[in-house]
Amino acid sequence: MNPIAAVVVLYQPKKYIFDNIQSYYDFVELVIVIDNSEMPDDKIKEWLASKNKIHTVINGSNLGIGKALNFGCEIAISKGFQWILTMDQDSSFSSDMMGCYLECFEQLDDTETIAVISPIHIPSTIYPEHPCIAKETTHVMTSGNLLNLAAYQCIGGFNESLFIDEVDHDYCLKARLKQYRVVEMPHIHLAHELGEEVEIRKNGLSIKTRTHSPLRFYYITRNRLYIWRRYFKHFPSTEPIGLPNIVKPLLFALLYHDQKPRRLYHIGRGIFHFLIGRYGK
Repeated sequence: MNPIAAVVVLYQPKKYIFDNIQSYYDFVELVIVIDNSEMPDDKIKEWLASKNKIHTVINGSNLGIGKALNFGCEIAISKGFQWILTMDQDSSFSSDMMGCYLECFEQLDDTETIAVISPIHIPSTIYPEHPCIAKETTHVMTSGNLLNLAAYQCIGGFNESLFIDEVDHDYCLKARLKQYRVVEMPHIHLAHELGEEVEIRKNGLSIKTRTHSPLRFYYITRNRLYIWRRYFKHFPSTEPIGLPNIVKPLLFALLYHDQKPRRLYHIGRGIFHFLIGRYGK
């Protein structure tokens, strides 16, 4: 089996980070932890230091997801790894699923032409049967991916100027432009929390959905517009690129979520900064 490293990016993590890292710790040769927290938790630092397969980088400030992932990939490359597992702090595998994932990875053909291998991202711990089926796709989310580090170097790494949001889609689309494949395994499931779950009551109806802070809508708006402008001519039918898929979630948030003035402000700010080409944090 190919030795695999893992990288996980932390930002003010909760204590469940212990269990999440442990869910894949025994399946990889090295876990690279990039902590973007302004005030790293001492207990988490102690726990990380107690593990002999964990390499921790404490940044002391939030440098963004793209820069943190690039740090992790470069460390793995310097240590001779060819593949790296990219994890979010709020994601985990069951032990059976992680083992199956790696077994299926070993069965893939032509892995030198693959940039990204991805599981299915669901907030659940109930898994169906999982034969090693793989299908090509255009874009996936970051967490749980196996990245080909030779392809990573050819692609040019993650876009640090986006800071957060759409960094994963940008990487996949860049990979496709370089003629690399993005592969998804629909029967490999990852437990993943996407945003905060809220219950919205309106006109006598109750809707459960997931949302982000008003500030997050700044990055969502700005970066989705960037993706649309950068890739629409290459992938006009791809879901995250079309303008309707940018507008619909923003309208939903403005209609149904709280703090509407703040959300509207950050959406407008994101549009303005897109128009003047201002990126970063």
